[in-house]
Amino acid sequence: MDAVGRLHRVVAGPRLIALACLVVLAGCAEPPAPPPSEAEALALLDRIVATAMRRDFDALCAFGTSACYDFLDQAGRDAVPPQPPRVVGITRLENSRRPDGLWTSGGVLLQLCGVDGRGRPYASEMLIVRKGSVSNPGPLAASEPVYWSGMRIARDATVGGGSEPIDCSRGADRFHIVRSDRARSVLDTLRERERMLIAG
Repeated sequence: MDAVGRLHRVVAGPRLIALACLVVLAGCAEPPAPPPSEAEALALLDRIVATAMRRDFDALCAFGTSACYDFLDQAGRDAVPPQPPRVVGITRLENSRRPDGLWTSGGVLLQLCGVDGRGRPYASEMLIVRKGSVSNPGPLAASEPVYWSGMRIARDATVGGGSEPIDCSRGADRFHIVRSDRARSVLDTLRERERMLIAG
């Protein structure tokens, strides 16, 4: 069975900073497709940035989910950054098997900084995953291709909080590999946030 991705968000604060989670679960015994490599994730980011700079918003949202249009409305179609974002953090989350036998798909989490087209600084996170299963891998997808929206990935189950700070003063000097125990912890919290958002 192919992985199924769901994106839920909470918008909070005067700057409409969004907290989002993308949880990709495969319901059969077959593991999900392996997470993309750093090079693949950065190549997808380059394509997303080029698409945004062309202002081809339908093509931009095709990289993510239908929630992309909401993020576009909040971040501003006129606020596309004139320069690509700086990647200041890269974390690879490995696939992990949950106690109930289902799989949680990993991905590459990018931390991005820049200045949008209205002159406002932004610090965002984007989770890049590979759709499909290990025997039938699919294309890459991004949790939120509107990279200037200030979207963050929450790290705990408290709605409206828990995202880690992004240090925009540094560059990505290493590729962080998160092994299965840590990945399970991070993605389990994202799954709990998803349940809370559905219930709320």
